[in-house]
Amino acid sequence: IKVIRRPAIRQRVQVRIKDTLKSRFTNGGYETNTTPSGGTPSWGRNPTDWTIPDRTIAYAVDSNAIEFPSGGGQPINYGITPYAGDFSLLTIGSTSSNTVVASNNTGSVGTTAEPIKLVFADYAFDPDNTGLLAYVLKFRLSITPTSGSTVYWSITDNSWVTSATQGINTITGSVQEQWRFNEISMEAPPIVGTAKIEFFIPKEDAHNNSDFRVYYDDVVLQSISDLEL
Repeated sequence: IKVIRRPAIRQRVQVRIKDTLKSRFTNGGYETNTTPSGGTPSWGRNPTDWTIPDRTIAYAVDSNAIEFPSGGGQPINYGITPYAGDFSLLTIGSTSSNTVVASNNTGSVGTTAEPIKLVFADYAFDPDNTGLLAYVLKFRLSITPTSGSTVYWSITDNSWVTSATQGINTITGSVQEQWRFNEISMEAPPIVGTAKIEFFIPKEDAHNNSDFRVYYDDVVLQSISDLEL
């Protein structure tokens, strides 16, 4: 796994480079979204192609997402400058349980002849505490064939495995209010089929704030053959 931290100001250059690559996930940038419903607050949006079990704690936001409390008081800002485009996915919470907060199964892997790569950006923020944090992000990438067993990529084993639990990967972090670009290189998969990405509610150990936020953006699954000419 490769983790790159860079100032947010470089985002527009980064996205132009990445626009030359096809993504195997639909709406990995959360740009396609609909009006809030099903628990999504008024300042959020429902991203299409993403399954979100609890829309009160996961939804798309732009930089202008603000809650105006009904009883008055200071407005609460939920929006940040996204990694790319106009929207990112906001998730709220901190838990040691393996609870899926958002998933997308629109990916497709059609060959076992070449390695694949998963990239995404994340941004951690504790609205109630400043300074360094101690957080763990969890995600899982799987491929499900038409028939047969699903396989999962395990960073720990550096291989494809058949255990869903073993396929839950972690990325640690301490810096908040800064976009981080993650690049996970995987060996050629043993099967072809439907690819799925799952993000879990993270765990923040420094304060364990239930309002801990992690934003995700630019989720891309790619291989060499995805290069556009």
